[in-house]
Amino acid sequence: MAGKANFKIGGLEHLEGQIRSGLSKNGSPSNPIRSAFRQWAFQYLVFTRRRFNTFSRGGGDWRPLAPSTIKSRRKGRGAGSPAILRNTGVLFNALELDATGNIVRYVQNGVQVGIGGPAVHPGGRLTIGQIAALHNDGGQKFLHPPQRKILAAPDASTTAAMVIVMKDAVLRMTKG
Repeated sequence: MAGKANFKIGGLEHLEGQIRSGLSKNGSPSNPIRSAFRQWAFQYLVFTRRRFNTFSRGGGDWRPLAPSTIKSRRKGRGAGSPAILRNTGVLFNALELDATGNIVRYVQNGVQVGIGGPAVHPGGRLTIGQIAALHNDGGQKFLHPPQRKILAAPDASTTAAMVIVMKDAVLRMTKG
């Protein structure tokens, strides 16, 4: 049987444009994929805060505080806190979306989440990001703290939730 079939693919081309726009580092904030990336940042930070909280209390692989560190915290301040990386709460608080020290950057095909920026840690000369990097990566030339990974890969349940968020975003675009 000879013949021709014509298909209009304008809807698919429109969907492709929306997807490309959402994946662009300069995409519109109202784009469903861009919105999904923001939700990913939030979900990742919830995971990271939960992990940080557990690990700071000895529930992970972070090396415990040295006795000298615990003693110096107690000097002149009552009991002090033996929680790891929780003396002032600044690093923990930077793991909240839009908080001082929190960085969310849209990049081609995704989003980057971290701790950085120009905000100086209270009572010090280093920025919140520099202190986070020092602990996340471990000792440097002059300071030698043990590595205490703050920004770790998300767990399976967080990743699964992120997949659902992106599926929902694509479904919203196909309904339009």
